[in-house]
Amino acid sequence: MDTRAIGGPKLDSATEQDVGLDAKFVFNDSWVLDVTLNPDFSQVESDEPQVTVNERFEVQFPERRPFFVENADFFASDSILLFTRRIVDPEGGIRFTGREGDYGLGAIFINDEAPGFKTRTWRSTRW
Repeated sequence: MDTRAIGGPKLDSATEQDVGLDAKFVFNDSWVLDVTLNPDFSQVESDEPQVTVNERFEVQFPERRPFFVENADFFASDSILLFTRRIVDPEGGIRFTGREGDYGLGAIFINDEAPGFKTRTWRSTRW
């Protein structure tokens, strides 16, 4: 909105376009590399409301975004080591998962552009 326009405020005609990309690469039917740039989570259903009066702990909603739900079992443990709902506005991410014999590997790298962060940081978790 241009508030200094002659005759009163006007809406700018310029638009901002955001293009996203999702890619999946499968190696030897057991290793998967997922890449996302500017993911669009607008089609994900909204969370159920929860009452949080006098709570000492943060409210934890279940994850519903496709990039974080797929192959999430690679990052599951008895305690919460990776809570993906803290990743608010991902600019891009890479996830590598796979199994070889009795072993499984999961690695995820995310660049979060959430407001309040002055520097961009890559978050990574491996198990």
